[in-house]
Amino acid sequence: MLDFTGSDPQLGSSLNVPTGGDPRHTILLVGVYYVLNTLNPQILMNTGLTRPFTCITPDGTVLNPQFPAAVGMRSLTCARLRSVIFGAFSQAIPERMPAAPAGNNCIVNVMTMDERRGRSVISSVNPVVGGGGAMPHRDGTNGSGADAAYLRNTPIEITEIETPIEITRYGLMPDTGGAGRWRGGLATTLDFRVFAPDSRVSARNRDRSRFRPWGTLGGKAAGLSDMIVNPGTAQEKRLGNIDYTVLQPGDVLHIHSAGGGGRGNPLEREPWRVAEDVARGYVSAQAAARDYGVVLTDGAVDEAATTALRAELADHQPAGHFHFGPERDKFEAVWTAEAYGQMTQLMAELPVHWRFFVKTELFARLGDSAQSVREAFEQVRARFPQVPDVTIGAES
Repeated sequence: MLDFTGSDPQLGSSLNVPTGGDPRHTILLVGVYYVLNTLNPQILMNTGLTRPFTCITPDGTVLNPQFPAAVGMRSLTCARLRSVIFGAFSQAIPERMPAAPAGNNCIVNVMTMDERRGRSVISSVNPVVGGGGAMPHRDGTNGSGADAAYLRNTPIEITEIETPIEITRYGLMPDTGGAGRWRGGLATTLDFRVFAPDSRVSARNRDRSRFRPWGTLGGKAAGLSDMIVNPGTAQEKRLGNIDYTVLQPGDVLHIHSAGGGGRGNPLEREPWRVAEDVARGYVSAQAAARDYGVVLTDGAVDEAATTALRAELADHQPAGHFHFGPERDKFEAVWTAEAYGQMTQLMAELPVHWRFFVKTELFARLGDSAQSVREAFEQVRARFPQVPDVTIGAES
């Protein structure tokens, strides 16, 4: 049984997944199909595979929204759902499962003026796909996440002929794969310059700019995604998880996806593999020392220094099955399991059309403070008396 009780209330944005409450809806179980096909590639794919599974999706939540919820970007929520299912199976059969893939694949679209032809152009430039999670016996796939490997890119020359932009960089982003005995796959990066005023760019399906794809069994979480206007200049502007921006003549937009999580203790990765990653540009020399404890001198492994550094780092490796990264650790210091339990109860008792609004207000008020969900809800009602008065259970 897959119990999604506690999922976010249906959103005002279009990330909702229209399942209609079907306990075996295909969208809910796509991650299960991925896992079963991986465990047995000869399995016959059919709806009978879902008979052992039942999903619980409370009404009015992001996985079972009420009409007229917007659903046009449900694919991003589905990607996150797949990662959740991968994580569940990872705990059940850790010897067979990879770390988390990036779980996002944005399509970059540009609307700009083509002064060569005297008309505006709208073009899909390229997908920017994240890395695959590290596998039980090999590194994760670079630039082609496990759940997004079906997307193909467009040759740069074709893009520049059809769209009046200049692509200044397209490749893999160093240091974005999670460190581990097996390294997570690297993220894709894309930089391009526009030439016309008010050029509009969308990068739909962007995610993982705050919380990293998780590592497993001692492996570390992957690098975050980002979207930056004019990187490395006085006009630099980081956009975070925003997926739309307007550029002016000469502006450069940098986009990179998240990497894949690492698997296994990075101090157990053979030093020659780390040196090879550095030589290929996958890992910087600084990250080789920081994450893998491998010291390089003129590209060669310093065996004595590496042995000493690994002994020093041995007591500072991630413990537990998952490693989520410092951002989520900080978040969960406030939003504990108990706090989320209270919010889940509150959301269930509120009318559906109030839930997303109240949740947003709660997040804004708790922030990094030590107050409870109950206290924050009382503040919301003091500011907005129209919010229905519901009872939140006693704190544990």
